[in-house]
Amino acid sequence: MTATSGTPEDSAARIIRLRQQVDAMRETVHKRLDQNCTGIQAAAGLAQATEQFVIDRWNEAVDQHAINLRSALEQSGALIVVGGSGRGDVAPYSDVDLLFLHISEGPQQFESCVAQVVRDCWDAGLKLGHSVRTPQDLLRTAKADPQFATTLVEARRIWGSAELVDRTLRQYRNAVLRSRRRQFIDACIAERDKERVAHGATVQQLEPDVKRSLGGLRDLHLIRWIGAARYGTSNIDSLKLQGALSPTDALRLTLAHEYITAVRIRLHLAAGRPQDVLTRDDQLRIAEQRGIPGTAGQRPVERFMQEYFQHSMAIAEIAARFVQRHRQQPVAQRLYHFVMNHRVDEVYRVGPEFIDLPRSLRSRHCSTLEDILRLYVTAGLHCVDLSPALTEHVKTVARNMPDAQLSAEASRLFLEFLSTPGHLAILVRSLYDTGVLELVLPVMRHVRCLLQFNQYHSYTVDEHTLRTIDAAESFLATDTPLGQAYREIPHKELLHLALLLHDAGKGYEEDHSEVGRRLAWDAAVR
Repeated sequence: MTATSGTPEDSAARIIRLRQQVDAMRETVHKRLDQNCTGIQAAAGLAQATEQFVIDRWNEAVDQHAINLRSALEQSGALIVVGGSGRGDVAPYSDVDLLFLHISEGPQQFESCVAQVVRDCWDAGLKLGHSVRTPQDLLRTAKADPQFATTLVEARRIWGSAELVDRTLRQYRNAVLRSRRRQFIDACIAERDKERVAHGATVQQLEPDVKRSLGGLRDLHLIRWIGAARYGTSNIDSLKLQGALSPTDALRLTLAHEYITAVRIRLHLAAGRPQDVLTRDDQLRIAEQRGIPGTAGQRPVERFMQEYFQHSMAIAEIAARFVQRHRQQPVAQRLYHFVMNHRVDEVYRVGPEFIDLPRSLRSRHCSTLEDILRLYVTAGLHCVDLSPALTEHVKTVARNMPDAQLSAEASRLFLEFLSTPGHLAILVRSLYDTGVLELVLPVMRHVRCLLQFNQYHSYTVDEHTLRTIDAAESFLATDTPLGQAYREIPHKELLHLALLLHDAGKGYEEDHSEVGRRLAWDAAVR
């Protein structure tokens, strides 16, 4: 390459020029966020600029060869962006995910061009996650390595032979996403389960990894991967049109994606390196950057994190239902569930794990608050969860149900539900996730995702509250004085109701004990 003056550009000057280009790309992202650009728009703009940078470097490498060799390289090879780069979903210091594809009979100079591009990108301050593969090697690796297979879901050609790329990706989709669909989906779920355990298995982890913790961006990626295998598309809007996601869930995922992506970009820019953990210092800084006002009962940082957890909870909850609906059970287990399935109250179908209602009966037997509470009472008696499809139905019904005074029957059913330990903690969490608990106890709406920003709390108020039910219920099988005391309580529903209300007064200007006393009185009257 030559400088503008026509004199050869020395190596040091070239590196400086490349670094300046990358720095300018990152500065542009910073400006866009400050101008209220959405996280998705900022990420897409950065991805496009990064792609162009890589293409320019590739053209510089190829242009060193004769015209006939350049033509041969373009016909026998290609550059493909994969993973986050393929989605156009990147942060300023993310790896650039590239696949250099070529046929084995192509010019040997292809790999020398790859080496120069890799060297240029590293010199410029871009970290590459790349591989060089033939179509045969790509297919073999995709079948054996689930992580590599997922990177190809949203692969896009940015240079080279369209025919080669189309043929290779078509073979990949047939051989992996279609012929091995079940193995692919199960492997994606298993890998994500392991990642969640390593990076935080609760949504309300107070210093979450915005990419890998439960409710992070990786759960959104999991939905897209399963969607590609099951429905032939990873696009959220397309999944909505095919009925794989409800319009409400698709909107919640899009809003959460925008929000958390913007947070991730800010983390990278502030650290000057890959940084996906939202530390307490980062929380304070971002709340200040965004100019979030405080209230009498909440600091700005607490309001910011409440927003964050509302979005991450949406992703986690939708992903859990999506996974449950598409997780394949072994044949023997399906047969066992079919044999063990039995009818209860001439309406419900109860199996070893789930209670369900036939679709044709849901509008008739699961349309009022009393119907839903009766369903949960039955689930508690049989120690089973609601099926994923029934959970979605309950959530939809609850969302459209107005706040109202409880009927005597609803009150009775709710207290009966709280009186039956054994599977209570899991079902209370389900009642909360579907929004039904807030219809019975409106005070729970205030504590949803509520953060207390101090060193004394490990979870948000709602997560802490739900865990107290689990802690109390665990005494049922404990051979200790506490266990004996718990088992002998004649009205366990009062204890469990008290636990649900015990921190409801947090987040107000007054002392939470005094506010909580009034809220508990109101709930008791209700």
